[in-house]
Amino acid sequence: MGRREGGPRALGPYFDGAYHTWYVIKVDGQGRRSKRRFRSEPEALDYKVEYNAVVQRLIGVDKITLGEALDLYMGLRSTEVRPRTAAKMRGQIGPLVDSVGSMTLLSEVMTEHIEERLDGLGSQATVASVLQQLRRFFAWAIERGHLSYDPTDGIAYPRNLPRGTKATLRTREIRLLRAWCMDTDTPDATVIWTLLVTGLRCGELLERRVVDADLEGVPACIEVRNSKTKASDRHVPITDTPLVSRYRALCEGKGLQDYLFGARQGSITGHISRTYIRTVLRRTCEQLGIGLDAAGVCVITTHSLRATYSSRLQSSGMPLDIVSRLLGHASIGVTQGHYTDEDALYDARIQKQRDMIGQLGLSEQSDDDD
Repeated sequence: MGRREGGPRALGPYFDGAYHTWYVIKVDGQGRRSKRRFRSEPEALDYKVEYNAVVQRLIGVDKITLGEALDLYMGLRSTEVRPRTAAKMRGQIGPLVDSVGSMTLLSEVMTEHIEERLDGLGSQATVASVLQQLRRFFAWAIERGHLSYDPTDGIAYPRNLPRGTKATLRTREIRLLRAWCMDTDTPDATVIWTLLVTGLRCGELLERRVVDADLEGVPACIEVRNSKTKASDRHVPITDTPLVSRYRALCEGKGLQDYLFGARQGSITGHISRTYIRTVLRRTCEQLGIGLDAAGVCVITTHSLRATYSSRLQSSGMPLDIVSRLLGHASIGVTQGHYTDEDALYDARIQKQRDMIGQLGLSEQSDDDD
């Protein structure tokens, strides 16, 4: 079976935070790339869809079946993620193969097939998760030259939030939540406090054992190993001194292989569950009146605390590559596209300008020189 490593195609759209524009990357037959910028994401997406449709009609694509493509994709991804994650990915993409047919050509998969797959799912969160995996699968197929048109284009994420954005906490809300964590000396409060000031994924933190906590270092840190991807293995600093003291008390009397946040006997995982932490966080936010939308519904999740951490680091002027490394992302593009709060960055730039004006003595009140 013939296979190209790539062919003429359009990739994206991607957001450029420096210019506040969206762009599409066009790749020619020799692999040379060029950018085309647009004012909005819909314009960029329409261009990408039209460009790839024309390319597909003109040059065609490899004659690879859906089942063969999935086997190749999972063979590659299985070397990059843990077995449990790989099994979950196959479980999300596999039903599409079953419904359409493994011998169906990949190029014959239509948007209608994707919509039928998503209609049979339950919650919006499940639909969004499956759609995300399908987008990654078809993006890989396009990169390899097996496909030139993404059948998931035009299918919107079923979220109240815009695509690619996550709810974050403002400065006042961060202070309120941190104060609650300090006043509440419980394991779940310690988890929420840690997520807020370290940007760890909830699952990463709950799976940590006593041996992973280096509390004598400067600064103290938590070592993350065997997490979501290989890029997620890292040392995450804890710079909040009261939180370090809380961890020292938490580790007393425990063995090195005990979970930091162990659960009661009978627990399947042996540690506190993510569902329990999400419930505690939601109830706490509702009690404090933070992270609520116009209807009074809490939109803050444990991942929102991670997005808040990223937003605060970027607002302070930390380089994006360092932020990406602290978050354990494999690519800076993930950090820029999904963990950048443009409103917070704008507020930080305005405040920095005001501070500079104040240092120069050019405040609005000093008009005596006119």
